[in-house]
Amino acid sequence: FWWVTIDDRTVRYESTSGDKLAVPKPIASAIANGERYSAPRLTLDIAHVPCDNGMSDRRYRDTVTLVVDGKTFRGCGGDTLPAEPLRIGGEWHVVSVAGRPILTGAPGTIAFTDGRIHLNSGWNLFQASYFLAHGRLTAAPLSGTKRGCPGAVGVQERALVDLLGQRVSVSQKGGRLLLTAQDGPTLVLRR
Repeated sequence: FWWVTIDDRTVRYESTSGDKLAVPKPIASAIANGERYSAPRLTLDIAHVPCDNGMSDRRYRDTVTLVVDGKTFRGCGGDTLPAEPLRIGGEWHVVSVAGRPILTGAPGTIAFTDGRIHLNSGWNLFQASYFLAHGRLTAAPLSGTKRGCPGAVGVQERALVDLLGQRVSVSQKGGRLLLTAQDGPTLVLRR
């Protein structure tokens, strides 16, 4: 909830809370992978290292550290980078469904191969065709075995099947694959 702009003559800091500071643009000095602008009351480090601000699906060219009057801010800056292609192929282990960790006795897996999704719920096997475009995955209705699932295993299986039956947004963060339904529940997978 803050931003910095640099033009030919000025470095300007502003925040959504109304804080403002403008200083004459100092000469940049070299730092690892970037540059530093140092002025009274303000130091701005711009490292040319890709950055994900965690609030959007956008990635930026630079990682920014700003110190204003002794207060440190960290964020992203520069141009946005093209989205990395989603690589969902292969087998994934279910970590959690709708915020609940997967049950120890029913470790689910999901595999994406040749346009088909294969779900092992830990009790039953399901499959369907799927389509992935623009970060959204849509699966055909899942079909599979119909062994009755007792108690918590059945609840977990229904949550998996219900979530995969919706159009979900797909993202990857920290080696994990996140499938998020429009109403919020998320399926977290790891290789």
